[in-house]
Amino acid sequence: MPSPMGVKRFWGWLGEKVGGKGMTQCIFLIVASLIVATQIIGCSLLGPVFDGYSCGNAAARSDLQKITLKELVKNGWPEETTPLIQTRVTYPEDVSKNIPDYKCRALLHAKVGERGYESFTFAVYYNYDDYKVTDYKSDFTKYQRMKIADMLSGKMEPLAQKAKVCTQKEKAEGCEDGRDRLH
Repeated sequence: MPSPMGVKRFWGWLGEKVGGKGMTQCIFLIVASLIVATQIIGCSLLGPVFDGYSCGNAAARSDLQKITLKELVKNGWPEETTPLIQTRVTYPEDVSKNIPDYKCRALLHAKVGERGYESFTFAVYYNYDDYKVTDYKSDFTKYQRMKIADMLSGKMEPLAQKAKVCTQKEKAEGCEDGRDRLH
């Protein structure tokens, strides 16, 4: 470790060479070059995961929420109700090592109603470039398409009726357990 006297001598020598006011400028240039060097080294070591091209950054999540709605409509959900659907993106990950056709994978969630069973979850494999999803493949299943058809035809209502439990206030107003409070 250099002695404090040696450090003081070095700065004194540097001050003589650069000259009074130039010393401040020299320190500024040294600090600026260190910051630039750490950014260059950091980005090259950490790679694209940390520089905005990751599978789960804000731009990718925004695109995936739009894809969630697009997939629901494509599989039979009425388009006019899409503004009411709550969407969520979870577990975005890089799968390029295992799946050569796609770089990323994420789970997409869509809540289409108030009840717990009125929701869908499916995976999407996608490629991501220049801050947008370029292409994707959904694993929306035929059973989920059948669930959409059942929900739209009213066949899911018995589930809601069995799950209904009235509050004391509702019972006083004539509500019966096992009846759907919305109908």
